[in-house]
Amino acid sequence: MFSYNLVLIGFMGTGKSTVAKYLSKQYHMDIIEMDALIEQREGMSIPEIFQVHGEPYFRSLETNLLKEMQNYENKIISCGGGAALREENVREMKKNGKVILLTARPETILERTREDNSRPLLKDRKNPESITLLMEQRREKYLAAADISVATDNKGLFESLTKLGANLSYKRNVLKKQITRIVQYPGIIGCILGFVFAFTMNFMNDGRITALEVKSLSVLAVMLLGIGIFLYAVYKYAMYKAEKIVM
Repeated sequence: MFSYNLVLIGFMGTGKSTVAKYLSKQYHMDIIEMDALIEQREGMSIPEIFQVHGEPYFRSLETNLLKEMQNYENKIISCGGGAALREENVREMKKNGKVILLTARPETILERTREDNSRPLLKDRKNPESITLLMEQRREKYLAAADISVATDNKGLFESLTKLGANLSYKRNVLKKQITRIVQYPGIIGCILGFVFAFTMNFMNDGRITALEVKSLSVLAVMLLGIGIFLYAVYKYAMYKAEKIVM
């Protein structure tokens, strides 16, 4: 459906997995959970990777995986909370993706992560004040990376997901309609006129018009047909490019 990937970023606990599942069902796209894939390849959990190899090693794994994602399209890539903090990572995300930032209030994040011990950066920080501080430290880089931002607090989660899905579909469809009006219709009209001139010319070629007039009509018919074919080719290319424009 999409010729690019949908890249989900945001602080831990903002609902990236939930949104990924919704978009996957809505658009029939495969999900790539970066943290889960890294754990699978390394044979250890994220906290263990942090403990054994340190955070820089883990961040390098994220960067390499994002580079690998350039070989894919029409995927939902759910990133870890710190992936968008590296400028190199953001560049890789945007090469073949639209970046969707998910947000939530600190209280919501605390509620979602209270029983989750798989997040190293929240160790001994599970309180609204600490979470607020961490979020504020990341906010600027998150916003700079995002193409679109969606709030996922429980009260409005379904509404947010519905609006996100509608936004992805609506803007692309509007763009396609505009391209159709501007390019396709004139192209079709050009083709029809070209054929009409060619058809009429055959009936008129009975001696009542000169050879020069026949030649002129022939040239006009070919020109109109050529313009029609050219405009249709432009239309097809523009529709292909429209697949890459959502936001």
